[in-house]
Amino acid sequence: MKAKDFVEKLLKDVSFLIIKTHSHDKYDRYLVDVFFLEGKVINEDMIQKGRFLNQEILDAGMGWLW
Repeated sequence: MKAKDFVEKLLKDVSFLIIKTHSHDKYDRYLVDVFFLEGKVINEDMIQKGRFLNQEILDAGMGWLW
């Protein structure tokens, strides 16, 4: 539950996400990249200032590469 709580806290003030699907795993689950930016978002801001949720989770020790 720590990872879920971490993500909920990160995304609590986020009104817009960019989700990029690039493949699926052997269990047919989508593998995605998730980008976000707090507050009101304009597309150009997301590209320049957006944060990469996947990396935030790894940096916080809440996930791992496999």
